[in-house]
Amino acid sequence: MPFSLAANWWSFALRGVLAVLFGVFTLVKPELSLAMFVFLFAWYAFVEGSFNLLGAVRSTRAGEPWWPLLLEGALSVGVALLLFGRPDLSWRAMLTFLAFWGLTTGALELVAASMLRKRFEGEWLLASAGVASVTLGTVLALAPTPNPLKVVFWLGVYAFAFGGALVALGLRLRGYNVDREQSALGPPLADP
Repeated sequence: MPFSLAANWWSFALRGVLAVLFGVFTLVKPELSLAMFVFLFAWYAFVEGSFNLLGAVRSTRAGEPWWPLLLEGALSVGVALLLFGRPDLSWRAMLTFLAFWGLTTGALELVAASMLRKRFEGEWLLASAGVASVTLGTVLALAPTPNPLKVVFWLGVYAFAFGGALVALGLRLRGYNVDREQSALGPPLADP
């Protein structure tokens, strides 16, 4: 297991909590204006991408695979900046960007999960997050011209599922990190 991922378990858990909060908010308040929703999604993508970029830097320093994190982070930050800079995008253009984002980030998450497979038994949690992203991208790409409320609902469900997988992955990494630290210390001392 890459040490940097296990040592930074909290970043997965935090990203997951943010995704779940975004998902819950979206499901509870689907009637928000489209502009407000795009703004919230852009912030979510920016934070998500920033964490991935930081993870790529840490992975590079540790000599671990870094390129999936870098590409996913750059794409998420790029989509966020595009949405911040162009809040007047047409509904169809926004759906195209979101579909591309979901398909691409999901594919990169699946690649990262396959890289973890040899080092960590919880890689399926990252793979399930990737499947959620690919599913979102596919639904948005294949939808004729969906009602904005349906898209908000799909994004809310996606964020909830994606976030839950990341929280579980973060907790699993934390457990791995704790076990690794305890085994480095050796067996516990017996009481006299």
